[in-house]
Amino acid sequence: LNRRAEYRQAKLRAQGAEARVRQTYRDFFPNLLGVGSVGAGRTDTDFQGSSSVQSGGVSSTETRDWQIGLELRWSIFDGGNKIARYKEEKANLEAAQAAVRDTELQIWQQVEQAHVSLIEAEERIGAAAKAVESAQENFRLGQGRFDAGVGTIIELTDAQLALTRAQSVEAQALTDYRIAIARLERALGRR
Repeated sequence: LNRRAEYRQAKLRAQGAEARVRQTYRDFFPNLLGVGSVGAGRTDTDFQGSSSVQSGGVSSTETRDWQIGLELRWSIFDGGNKIARYKEEKANLEAAQAAVRDTELQIWQQVEQAHVSLIEAEERIGAAAKAVESAQENFRLGQGRFDAGVGTIIELTDAQLALTRAQSVEAQALTDYRIAIARLERALGRR
């Protein structure tokens, strides 16, 4: 199943629907937000005009500040919107899970059909090979009868036609067998 793209796609859709259900469930609870900041600053003050400082003194002060904030948001009444969205997402999840199961069943059906077609093609090859053997024997006998003068050219031509038809059926059976293998490989996700 994991080799098939349509199955993986259905599984991913179901996982997305499950995540949306979890998100809509979380919407029933309050949201708690926290913020914080830390800062530092430096201020230089020039005392050149002051008489107490003789050579142009500079005073600097460093300041550090920090802030912390906490916010709680909770919608108590929204007209039933959250409940409706939650129920909708639950229904979407159930639909996505049903789609996954449907995809699984379709893939199994395709594999089973391809397997049955392969077995049927194998059996037709065996039957066609027996028909070719029989037609070759009839042609050989017809050739012997014609060479002995007992058979007619029509009997020999009919035997040759039957042999050609049997060989054609065998070739078609071999072709169908190869096609059945390719379909089985496709159904198994190998190609």
